[in-house]
Formats: sequence, C-alpha cells, structure tokens
Amino acid sequence: MVKSLVCVVMILVSLSFGQYEKILFLHHSTGRNLVYQGHVRDSIEAYNVAHGDSLEFWDQDYNGAHSLTDHHGGRHPSYDILNNDTYPSGFLWLFRQELDTISPSNTFSHFMADFDVFAFKSCFPACQILPDDTAADLADSSRKSLFNYFRIYRRIRAKCDSIPTRVFVPLTPPPLDPSATNPEQAARARHFATWLAETFLVEDGREHPNIFVFDFFDLLADSDNVLRSEYRRGGGDSHPNRRANETIGPIFARFLIEVVRTYRERTSVEQKPIRPNAPFVFVAPNPFNEVCEVITQRLPGREIRISIFDINGKFVAKLKPSYSRSWVRASWNASGCKTGIYFVVADFGFTRVSKKVLFVK
Repeated sequence: MVKSLVCVVMILVSLSFGQYEKILFLHHSTGRNLVYQGHVRDSIEAYNVAHGDSLEFWDQDYNGAHSLTDHHGGRHPSYDILNNDTYPSGFLWLFRQELDTISPSNTFSHFMADFDVFAFKSCFPACQILPDDTAADLADSSRKSLFNYFRIYRRIRAKCDSIPTRVFVPLTPPPLDPSATNPEQAARARHFATWLAETFLVEDGREHPNIFVFDFFDLLADSDNVLRSEYRRGGGDSHPNRRANETIGPIFARFLIEVVRTYRERTSVEQKPIRPNAPFVFVAPNPFNEVCEVITQRLPGREIRISIFDINGKFVAKLKPSYSRSWVRASWNASGCKTGIYFVVADFGFTRVSKKVLFVK
C-alpha cells in the first residue's frame, strides 16, 4: 500500500504543472545552423539575465555520443531516435511510445520526464511531398504525402492533448531550393505548412492550449513556395544560409520565450488573466551597411505602420510592409543616409515597438 502511494505521488510530481524552464529542440542540420548561427541559446540566456528567469535551452541533433547539447553548451549522449528519422513518420514512431516518466524505457518518456517544452522540426526533405495515393499511403505511413502528414500530425495532436503538463512546439518544415523541387511539389509543401500553421489547431473545434506552431516555412519561403533568394547558399543546397539563420534565430528564441510565458500564466494556480503578448520586432542584420530587413509577427485584422527615425527623432523614411501568412516584413535601404544610430518604429495601432539599429557606411 505504501509503495502504491509513493508511486502515485511520484507520478503527480513528474507530470505536474511547473515553471516550464527546460526546453528541448529536436532537429537535424538545418536546425543546428539555426541554433548556432542564429544564436538561439545566447538570446534565451540574455532574456534570463534581463528578467531574472532560468530557462534552459537544450537541443539534439543526429544520434551520437555528443549530439545533445545543454543550456551551457555542454555535450552529452543523445536520446535514441529510430534511424535518425525526424520526418513526420519518425515523429509518429516517437509519439506512439508509451508514456512512463517513473522508469523511462523509451525516448518519448525520457523527453517528457526530463523537459517541460518539446520543440520538434523536420528538415527540408520533408517538403518533397508526393501526390496523394490513398492505397499507397495507407500501406506505408512513411510515404511523404499530404494524406499521411495530416493523419500523423492528428495522432501527434491527440498525444499532446493527453499530456497537458507538457508544452509542444511543432515547426513547419523549411522549404526547398528551387532546383530541388518543382511548382507542384512546392505548392504541396506550402499546403502542408499552411495547414499546420492555420488549420491543425482549430479543425476539430477543440482547444489545444499546450500546442504552439512556429511557422518556419513562412519565414523562409517566397511567393513561389521555395527558399527565398536572399536565403540561398547556392549550388542547389536547400540549407538556409547564415543570413537566414541570423535573422530567424532570435525570432525563434523569442517565440519559445513567449510560449513559456503564456503557458505559465495559463496554468498558474492563481488563475491570473493572460496578458496580451507584446508584439516583437526584429531587425537584421544589425549593424548593417546598406539594407536591413524588419520582421514582426502578423496580428489578425491589423495593419502595421513601420517608420524610421534618426537619433534626434527626425522622420527619415516610411517602409512598405509585405504580409505573408504569419509574418510581416519590410526592407530599408539606408544607402542615402549618414552613418549613425536610427530607430525602427512599428505601430500596431494599440502599441508601438521601437528597435535601435546601427547603420555603418
């Protein structure tokens, strides 16, 4: 009887609502570049210092003796991912494992026992999506088709719903270089990303409060549904380049921070009302020597005005924003300006957000 009571208490402790401090990001090479070239770990640590928080960002690459990296940059043996498969079919294998956080005997249980927030991303080959073939898809869940992707992520959603004490952050997969795809396949990749970002959490009419989708595809893709020209490495390589990672890394870090902040308030025992998320604005590169890009989140039903002012508060320029599904972006060519400090001001109607930038000729 005592042993049974201890087990019950241990289960409650293991799966209780908490401070949501430990984040794990599962990825392969594109995610590795995002983390390191995009300085994700540094951005989260800077937030910790500024706000007295203690978030820990861990990430896992391919299986290996040193491919799990902790929040200090220390290396550890990885958790085992079957065949290194982080395509949707691999995620299906992972999420179908039985949950046991007391004596974890599988990878999913270890993830749930050791971390509070689980972010996971497929690499760009996941965008090589074939036309649906119901018979073939039902026979082989690893076949890359919209039919299979939808049904896999619905199963993942159900598993996430069953573990409300953990937070899940699926990323839409990064788009392909135009030489590695065709218009029809690229359109299917956009279809899947749109479904995951817009439909996945609302299609069943239920709430899924512990799932937050980061729309990576939309940040990287152009109107032809392939990797944006300024984010390409060249030579047909679909890995986003350093500019892409330096631009998007801080956005991903801020997204994770906002996810934690939101879920902490959502599950607070005091039941505090959730404060509206402050819109975030990023400028990259910063410093810059000719053109910089301003990126912010798109808020439903709101237009955004983006203006540039010099250090004395004098108006310099008004930028024309372009709107995609999840993001708003604008470019500023400062070649006609003097070297110095400027301010990018984004007016959301209900609030303004200002970012300091340094232009160096």
